Amino acid sequence: MVYKISRSSRRVRRNTPAGRAVIHYEPRKKSKATCAKCMSKLHGVTHGRGLAASKRSPSRPFGGVLCSKCSRASIKEMVRANA
Repeated sequence: MVYKISRSSRRVRRNTPAGRAVIHYEPRKKSKATCAKCMSKLHGVTHGRGLAASKRSPSRPFGGVLCSKCSRASIKEMVRANA
């Protein structure tokens, strides 16, 4: 597989069958989605490329942005502010 060589690519040293050491350029791995408030990892959020955006993250309010604890707390704050 041919990748575009750029400064942001990950450089990996490989040994060929002939005994030469060459450098392969690979794309960096994607990190897991994190909560915007507490920075914990989000559950149920995939970074699947072939999936539709609606299938990638939960369909609740703040789904894919905040974890369940933080989203529950922010909804409670919004309700208290409006009451």
